[in-house]
Amino acid sequence: MNQTWREEFSSSYGVERPGIADGDADRFGVGVGQVCMKEGSSFIPSRTGVTVIVGGNNSGKSTLLREIRQELTGIGYASPGNLTQSIQSLEKIVDGTPEDMLAWIVDRTQVVHGSYGPEIQLREGAEIKPIDLMRLFPSEIFLAETIESKIVHASNGEDRFRAVYETMQFDPYMSRPNEPIQYLQDNDELLNEISQLFQKVFGRPLELDLLNYQLNLRVGKTDMETPRLNDIPPEYREAMAALPPVSTQGDGVKSFMAQVLSVITGAYPVVLLDEPEAFLHPPQARVLGEYLGNFASAQGAQVIAATHDKNFLVGLLESSADVTVVRLTRDNGCPSASQLNSMELRAVWNNPILKYSNLLEGLFHQVVILAESETDCGFFRAVLDEMNIDNDFIPKGDILFVPTNGKSSMFKLAMTLRAVSVPVVAVTDIDILNDQRVLSNLVESVGSVWTDKMKSDLNIVSSAVKDKSKNNISVDEILNTLNSIFGDRRAEEFDSDMKREFNAHLRSKDSYWKTVKANGIGAFRGEQLSAISRLVKSLAEAGVVVVQEGELERLAPAVVERKSPGWLLAALEQGAHRGETAQRHVARILCAAQRALDRVAAPGVTPAEES
Repeated sequence: MNQTWREEFSSSYGVERPGIADGDADRFGVGVGQVCMKEGSSFIPSRTGVTVIVGGNNSGKSTLLREIRQELTGIGYASPGNLTQSIQSLEKIVDGTPEDMLAWIVDRTQVVHGSYGPEIQLREGAEIKPIDLMRLFPSEIFLAETIESKIVHASNGEDRFRAVYETMQFDPYMSRPNEPIQYLQDNDELLNEISQLFQKVFGRPLELDLLNYQLNLRVGKTDMETPRLNDIPPEYREAMAALPPVSTQGDGVKSFMAQVLSVITGAYPVVLLDEPEAFLHPPQARVLGEYLGNFASAQGAQVIAATHDKNFLVGLLESSADVTVVRLTRDNGCPSASQLNSMELRAVWNNPILKYSNLLEGLFHQVVILAESETDCGFFRAVLDEMNIDNDFIPKGDILFVPTNGKSSMFKLAMTLRAVSVPVVAVTDIDILNDQRVLSNLVESVGSVWTDKMKSDLNIVSSAVKDKSKNNISVDEILNTLNSIFGDRRAEEFDSDMKREFNAHLRSKDSYWKTVKANGIGAFRGEQLSAISRLVKSLAEAGVVVVQEGELERLAPAVVERKSPGWLLAALEQGAHRGETAQRHVARILCAAQRALDRVAAPGVTPAEES
């Protein structure tokens, strides 16, 4: 607010409201606090950052965004709290004082002279006295539609293109911009920023056409010096007219540009975006995510976006913003919300092994299968593709296989996914039974309980292996085995988890575990066979599927290659993925996946406890 209006406000309203013009716009802020769902769960959106709403089709993402706006502003229904399907209550956050709010509003609107003094023109034909506006503070400010339009930006697939269509120029002496393109009219710095971003994404710059009293954003450059307004040569008009308007481009171009323009020019405190990646190719969705994340971080804005796209989420994580994920699940009723906060998500993203895996895609699938390596995942996927599964079962496309690069990382990934209620199954070689701590952590991380019965059976198996262990082993043989397991993980940190896994393999080399990996549960007899059979069954019911044949390679016994890059290709060429042994193993994985889904649908009851 400039000094003239501060003086006029003080002169006209200072007696009734001393200090009316003393506010600081930077102290004013609004936002969405805790959102309580009707089903009983809740989440807290990132205050100055991006909250990503994910979930399957019909999980309620778009509905949740609409209801957040409704509960915040009352737009859509007669009053907040009416007829919502998902939200029970929503906390409104308002920072600053009424005077700070007034300063913030005047920075974004026009001040006009009314009958009794200066008034704020929220839009043409809608003026309000500053003193009346301040009476709406704090919570009532959201209920005035003309004020809400300055505070909340809501975009969906139906209306997002509007921002790139031509509009009338505004008079900088008499009014303020109302349309996104109008903000570019007298702001070369902002226009240059938008043009550089467009060139980065689409390979061409942008130019603002100011001719004919219209504002039109065009693709390309005229390569001519901009003439004076009172001396525009025909050549310049022809060159400008030859540039295609952004509004005539494809849906991807229009969607990207309209969202960027709307967000950056409006400087909204709260931005609600429904499927911002719609119409965009993966690289464009990634750039859009990074741009919106950096905007939220720099402006202190609160962005809440519903998305189906991993690339958009990756772009956000490559920005400087705090990013939190809320996953919606629905089981024939109101949706439930589970939250993965920014610190937890960053911990995953900062792990170089996980960053370049497909872990984040798990947020968009019905169930995730964790396996030890890319080879395991590829083989299991091939087996699944060959199987005929019941129509009532999980669709094959909704099952995601994620490599964990060993057993020790599995429980971390499982806990990350379970934090947002993604059903998880872990599949490992049989030698995981050699480390009770890793095994018990894994059982707990997939959402089940490590029981006394599991521990008892594991003790029987461990005692049997110990009794049959051999000590006549060479150092060279030990080193070769460890190198085959850890050779491609040399860059990883040798932390406590890695140390336990290392020691477990070291112990297994000079023990009967070598025989167990080669023969599976068939390496045991009598009571020990009964114990390991019970243990493997109870682990599968809990969500940890052990290769009963010993290790992955035993599912393709005719393949000569072992622990080599060529094993998967050889196994597929020989048709091992169609074999009975491999299909039986993957059938056990699918049964565990169905139980994992059931655990998410009915938390608090685990198959391990039922059995």
